[in-house]
Amino acid sequence: MRMPDSIVCETSTASHGNMDLRFGNPQEVIESRTKFLDSFGIAYEDHIPMFCDHGDIINIVSSFHPGVGARSLEDQIRSEVLVTQEKGLALMLFTADCQGTSFYDPVTQTIALAHISRKTLCDGLPQKTLEFLKEELCVERENLIVHVGPSIQKESYAFPLPLETVHPVLLPYTQERDGNAYIDLPGAHRAELLRLGIQEENIMISNDDTASPNYFSYYKAMRAGAKDPGRMANILMMR
Repeated sequence: MRMPDSIVCETSTASHGNMDLRFGNPQEVIESRTKFLDSFGIAYEDHIPMFCDHGDIINIVSSFHPGVGARSLEDQIRSEVLVTQEKGLALMLFTADCQGTSFYDPVTQTIALAHISRKTLCDGLPQKTLEFLKEELCVERENLIVHVGPSIQKESYAFPLPLETVHPVLLPYTQERDGNAYIDLPGAHRAELLRLGIQEENIMISNDDTASPNYFSYYKAMRAGAKDPGRMANILMMR
């Protein structure tokens, strides 16, 4: 299973530049976003970026939302998940290790872009997202196609032992060896999606590791004592 050609579901790389207005020169960020969007035939004024804080806010948006085409942090919508049934409106999420997760329902023509971090995964955001889609837009989870973009992979996500606590959601996907605990976030996310009723054949998870030079990695930078490198952009749009 793959996203149909009518769906734009993409993630920028380090070569595209930082996409988050919290880092670097704002005009350079806007220029980088503009070029990335333009490469898919999307005008800057037709995207809506979110500002995440690892919470559980979910918003339905349209082209009339004041956050569309935001050029400042203040104008970006505070949300962990953006949802729309409008064609031509690109949802945008910024990540640097977290799992940008795209949902598409071909029956109701609904898309949702979710910020699945270690915290939001453990706090049940996947379940909250599916419940919201069902209650608000009659989306049946067995119809959903799910794509998870590049994120930090197990072999790069290591913590010195002993760990104080490991959340039950992560425990089966935590391996202890060589004095470290390696956490498989994509594996835990896949298991949660399956538990919630997403069809296995409808789940696509990228193996691209954000700790590689091709992407920005907050975790890798912090371990090296380096400056936060910025964020990639994840976009999701129905044509």
